[in-house]
Amino acid sequence: MLTTRDPAGRPFVLLGRRNASTRVYRGMWELGPSGSVAPPPGDRPTDVAHLRRALLEEIREEIGVVAAEAVRLDADPIGLLHDPAACSLDVVFRVRLPDLPAIKQPTPASWEYDELRWLPIDEPGALDRLGPVALPTRTMWVALFGA
Repeated sequence: MLTTRDPAGRPFVLLGRRNASTRVYRGMWELGPSGSVAPPPGDRPTDVAHLRRALLEEIREEIGVVAAEAVRLDADPIGLLHDPAACSLDVVFRVRLPDLPAIKQPTPASWEYDELRWLPIDEPGALDRLGPVALPTRTMWVALFGA
């Protein structure tokens, strides 16, 4: 989950509307970036450092935000979320970017999202006005930011 603030201090979170070719949540909005994590090489266990590297790759690949602050990824996991529709266990990281970065809109190479948007966290009803929202995203939104 990428969060930031605009110059006035207003908090934002990044969401992406999933492409019709994705396996689950087609056309729905989700916290971006999201994706699966390949096992680490060899017989090493998956650890937080491995998950951070995978998250950085997702940020670069799917969203195009390449900021020095994102490279550090000093964020820790903030939650685990079971997603029965995707048959996954989601590890949620909160990455705080210091400034509201520009995001490039998806290209054919970044097939997972049709649209990306910084959504104000403090605007009542902002999530509901987007359209259909994936259940894991709604669950995290309510847990972290309230209704």
